[in-house]
Amino acid sequence: MKRLVLILLTLIMFRAIQAYAGAEGHGGNLVDCVGKPLVVLDYYHSTLPTFGAPAPALVDITKMSRDEVLDLILKKLQGRGFATQFKNAIAAIGPMENWIEADLHKYDDSAEPYNLPAGCSRKTGAVRMDGPDMYVDPIVKTKLSPAQQGVLIAHEAIYYFSDQPTSARTRTLIRELLKVIPDESQLSAAIRGVGGDPEPGYGIEKLKIGDRFEGIDDSKTNFDDWKVKSLDNINGIPTLILSTYTDYEWKEYVFECKDLMTCVLPKGVRNSSFQFDESTEFFIAINSYGVKHNRVKFNKK
Repeated sequence: MKRLVLILLTLIMFRAIQAYAGAEGHGGNLVDCVGKPLVVLDYYHSTLPTFGAPAPALVDITKMSRDEVLDLILKKLQGRGFATQFKNAIAAIGPMENWIEADLHKYDDSAEPYNLPAGCSRKTGAVRMDGPDMYVDPIVKTKLSPAQQGVLIAHEAIYYFSDQPTSARTRTLIRELLKVIPDESQLSAAIRGVGGDPEPGYGIEKLKIGDRFEGIDDSKTNFDDWKVKSLDNINGIPTLILSTYTDYEWKEYVFECKDLMTCVLPKGVRNSSFQFDESTEFFIAINSYGVKHNRVKFNKK
C-alpha cells in the first residue's frame, strides 16, 4: 500500500513539473564578449572544437541577411520531411517585426554544460511563452547582425517544433546545419533528436499547385478527378485546398494537415481525410459515409 501511494505521489509530482514547464517559456540566448560581435548561443556553440579536431568549417554568414540564413538552412534540409516542418514553424512564430519588444530578464533553458570565456556573458535575446507569442529584447535590434537574427529565428522555429525541455538538441541541429559540409548521418540524428522527420517525404511537400489526380477505389472503378488548388499556411497550420468536379461544377475542399502525411476535413464533410502513402507518391483518400469507409488511391495524371 505504501509503495502504491509513493508511486502515485511521484506521478502527481511529475505531472506538476510538466505543467509548470509548459506554463514557462522558451528562451533564445546570446553570447556577448568584450570586443567581439554579439552572437546567438547556437552560433557560438557551432564554433566549438571537438576533442580530436579543430572547430568545424562553418558557412561564412557574416554578410548574409536574415532571409539568406534561413534559405541556407532550408537548402541543407532539401529533400527531407523536416524542411516542411521547419517552414511551418517559422510561419507559426511569425516575422521578427511582429515579436513583442520588451526589456527581457534573464531566462535560462539552454542547459549548456560549459562556462563562457572570461569577458563573455550570456543575455536573453528572445523568449516564447506557452504558445506562439514571441518576445524580443531591444539588444537584438541594436547589436545583433541580420545574419545572427536569422540564426535566432531558426533557433526559435526549431525549438517551437521540438518537444524537448531544453534547447540543447536545437543547438546540436543548428551546429550541423551551419557546417559547410554537414555529416548526413549526424544531421539525420539531430533532426530526429528534436522530433523531426529526417527522411525524404511523400506527403504534402511533394504536391504542387495544379497537380491533378485520378482516383480509383477498391473495386477498381474510376472515382473523382481532383486538382491541387492551393498549398498554404493558415495560422501556422499547413492547409491543402483540393477541387473536384462534382454535380457538373467544381467544388473546393479545405484540408488541415496535422503533419506531412495526414490532412483532415472538418467533421460532417463527405471526404473525411487524405492519408499519404509512404511507399509511393500517390495518396489515399479515406471517405466517410456513416460507418462505411472507402479507400481510394489517386494516381497523378
